[in-house]
Amino acid sequence: MSSYFRDATLAFSIEIFDKQGIHIKGIKTKKSFSDFRLDEDGNIIGIFRSYSELSQTYSVCKANLKGEIVETYAEFPDNRFRQRWSETAVFSVITGWEKNVLITKINNQTFVYGHSGKYNLGVIDESGQLLYKIKKDEPLRKFPAKERDRLKKINLGEYQPFYYLIFTDSEGRIYIQTNKTWLEEDVTEKEVDIFSKDGYYLYKTTLPKHTHVIKNGYLYSREVEDDELVKRFRIKNWDQIKEGI
Repeated sequence: MSSYFRDATLAFSIEIFDKQGIHIKGIKTKKSFSDFRLDEDGNIIGIFRSYSELSQTYSVCKANLKGEIVETYAEFPDNRFRQRWSETAVFSVITGWEKNVLITKINNQTFVYGHSGKYNLGVIDESGQLLYKIKKDEPLRKFPAKERDRLKKINLGEYQPFYYLIFTDSEGRIYIQTNKTWLEEDVTEKEVDIFSKDGYYLYKTTLPKHTHVIKNGYLYSREVEDDELVKRFRIKNWDQIKEGI
């Protein structure tokens, strides 16, 4: 569990680079980007956080490169614990069990997002039009008794999130991480459900804990040993992995 202070008077910023690593521009905005991707026109498609007193709302939005929101596609409440610390600062606690809104890019025109309180994801185009939904029947999982007692002052609800991360590979397959790995030192692998780019369920498997990129037959994982580094693994059966049903 971790905590932080947020000064309500501060602006948020992101820095944009091209593929060669050359800095293009920075954006400062009063809205916080919890996750985002760029579409083929350079607009930002992502999750924006709006603050109001001690509450926060996640919005799936499109913004231009000035940081101005031009379209809102969906909104969800946040269940993170907060207390006011001063006139401008809010004390917030992150446990890793929060139900979050996540988004990633399938390609430059297509994005997948979802709120982890339900196993229900939407695939949209860059205009926000819903192309199809991904649903998977999974039982509700109550919090472990140890965690429920430890977090009894923090109202996270009765049930765990259904998933914790969404990412895609270079073929457009969608990976949904279903186990909690953040702050879990004894967990060495992430459990994932894999869907085709058209939303069909393909596999359940495990991957190295810090996998975030799977591209052109290789898996890239951040490893922490004496130094922090990125390891590349060759996927032997890459050409045999299904792309659809």
